[in-house]
Amino acid sequence: YSLTKYSMMTSIKKEKIDVKDLLETIISEASIVSRDRKMIFRLEVEDNIPEVEANWQAFYLMIYHITLNAIRYTKDFGTIVIGARKSSFQDEEIDNRETLVVFIQDNGMGIPDHELGEIFTPFHELVDSYSHHSGTIEYKSSGLGVGLSIAKQIAELHNGDIKVTSKEKEGTTVFIFVPFSEVEGYSINE
Repeated sequence: YSLTKYSMMTSIKKEKIDVKDLLETIISEASIVSRDRKMIFRLEVEDNIPEVEANWQAFYLMIYHITLNAIRYTKDFGTIVIGARKSSFQDEEIDNRETLVVFIQDNGMGIPDHELGEIFTPFHELVDSYSHHSGTIEYKSSGLGVGLSIAKQIAELHNGDIKVTSKEKEGTTVFIFVPFSEVEGYSINE
């Protein structure tokens, strides 16, 4: 489960993966670790998403750690939406190619504007930690920083990128963009 091994890699072995399966696995894991927190998880996956070339373990760890952050920064009974769709805007494409967009959205405390630029810096974490414990994941416990900087590296190993939008007291959405397989194009009618 070590994320750090990915920080040293320059390339990664990939195979075609079914994103919906992967996200379902993450939601069931996340539901277990946050059981005491009474969180609501919703899966929103667009129909007919093509498979994507990815390293299953790395991709899983990246999304799982982002999901743990969402749990950590969201109060009990909060809602976390995990989903996937095809890119629908130009700024979601990479090199003018359609991408898979995976998003993890929470209605938690959000990230202050002045911290948004720093969140991908290794070991950065939000400063004013609460000491609120509940269940197996401490609310706002440390560990945010390593996760996001390495998540970004994993996205880049997939020729992709990560963006975060957030509004204080309203929540945060993390977007992961990964281009669909270069080798075989796919047709929309498949």
